[in-house]
Amino acid sequence: MIDRVIALGGTIQFRADAGAASDQKRVDDVREISFASRSQPRARQSSPTYVVDDISALVHFENLESLDLRGTQATDLAPLAELKSLKKLVTKNHVPDCDISSIATLVALEELDLGATEVSDLTPLQHLVNLRKLRLRLRPDFDPTPLRQLKNLDLIEFVPSIDSSPQIPHMVFLKRINEELGDSLPHCKFEIGKGDP
Repeated sequence: MIDRVIALGGTIQFRADAGAASDQKRVDDVREISFASRSQPRARQSSPTYVVDDISALVHFENLESLDLRGTQATDLAPLAELKSLKKLVTKNHVPDCDISSIATLVALEELDLGATEVSDLTPLQHLVNLRKLRLRLRPDFDPTPLRQLKNLDLIEFVPSIDSSPQIPHMVFLKRINEELGDSLPHCKFEIGKGDP
């Protein structure tokens, strides 16, 4: 399982005290998986390039705490529902109106980056009571209502899309968000980010 993730271009971080053990023990010791390096050009490619579009094998990493899906082309996020220990999640999915309902079960999440994901329905996020940092795509049709219940939020960062500047003046958008969420989330900071990392 671990070899398959590495072969597909992912990097894996083990728990600090993890030693040599069986494959299942090794899977249990995995704390971080990142596919972000796949988006970086490689000087010398020693193995064939694979397109990662199926993340169903991730359900075996039950103790995973951090997952970065940048560099994949996964469109089905349903396998993420099994990752109950996940504290940080970065997605990248350019499917219009991506279904993030599987994220609703990830109540341990503290940091969620949907800045490169097209999402219009944020209702599943209202269950993420431990969320402290949220990154979202700037959209003119943004409905902040589901976020009002996330009292632990310290930061909501909105990532402008390439074509958002003419449609949404950033300061006007931030004023509207502050008016709609400021009373519910008095300790939360709202800002416009720089775009995809």
